[in-house]
Amino acid sequence: MRKNILFRFSQRTYLQTILLLKTIIFAAILLTGCEEIITEGGIEPTINFQEGTIEGVKTGDDTTTVIQKLGRPDWIGIGDLDGFTYNYENSKIPGITIIKVVFMNKSIETTSPDFRVISIWAQNSYDGKSIEGIGIGTKRIDVKYLLGTPKNTIDDLDVYEFSISSTKTKIISLYYGQDQRIQIIIISAKSN
Repeated sequence: MRKNILFRFSQRTYLQTILLLKTIIFAAILLTGCEEIITEGGIEPTINFQEGTIEGVKTGDDTTTVIQKLGRPDWIGIGDLDGFTYNYENSKIPGITIIKVVFMNKSIETTSPDFRVISIWAQNSYDGKSIEGIGIGTKRIDVKYLLGTPKNTIDDLDVYEFSISSTKTKIISLYYGQDQRIQIIIISAKSN
């Protein structure tokens, strides 16, 4: 009788373990197709105002670093100055740029240019958010509640500054539409 009870208990535990393993394997297969990074608390933020990054790209990065982080651009725009932009489109809506990375030549030598990121733009249907929950479409009143009073305000523009070192400050420019919701987020930097 005792062997029979142990056998049923062992068989039940074994079946529960198999079911649990199948569930874990199934979840792992599903999660490998996710585009966002999943963390314990939910979706990993893709905008970091304090560090001045969008999708891990920051001012000062070179073209190779940007391609490593975002992949090859959908198209490259040539500027009227000594620079260019990498434009990344919404994969669901072709032709709509959601991330724009602006490069300028930081070298004074014309023989060996050194193109570096001077600003990163998130716009249109970009769905990334900051750790505070701020992204395209966030109401201006909510941004002010979460980030405080901007350093400068001009009509449909709020400018915030975050000091990241004694020599560098990240500038966050938030452009609002008529509905007072963010339409464009631009991250740039200035030397102190």
